[in-house]
Amino acid sequence: MWVGRVFQSFGIFKNLTLFENLALAYSRELDRKHKLLPMKFIPKEFKNEIDEILLDLDLLEKKDDLAGNLSWWQMRLLEIARLYLQKTKLYLLDEPTAWVSPKLKSKVVDLIKKIIAKDKMVIIVEHDFEFLSHFVDKFYVMDDGKIVLEWDYMTIKKNPITKEIYFGKGK
Repeated sequence: MWVGRVFQSFGIFKNLTLFENLALAYSRELDRKHKLLPMKFIPKEFKNEIDEILLDLDLLEKKDDLAGNLSWWQMRLLEIARLYLQKTKLYLLDEPTAWVSPKLKSKVVDLIKKIIAKDKMVIIVEHDFEFLSHFVDKFYVMDDGKIVLEWDYMTIKKNPITKEIYFGKGK
């Protein structure tokens, strides 16, 4: 089984174009002939999927630009988009909204919803409970490596133990 992952720090290739970064998602699926050719020669169906996801992210016009020219939050969107295009069963996301502007968080939410809609397993480590509430039914709060709470969003949000763990005693 293949695992797709996004770490808190960026995992994009700044010296490749947006298209090339996303084309890497298909590397396992390409036959030997296509692996030897430049990425612009990937099958048309893959090109169409790349264009579609770039359009969704409002980045289609930058498709041939170097990824290093993107803002930090656009780099994060590109990284998650590449993950979305991978044909894996398990996705591990470490703070997927790190470096993403509040305005663009909805794009991350939409991408993760698309992954979930494909019946894929997604494990997310995230501190932003409100972000997670868009697609998570059950929350686990950990402290010192142990699960200390397991409830729905509103119960976790209002629980004094959660506040103590994240903000300290007396806050």
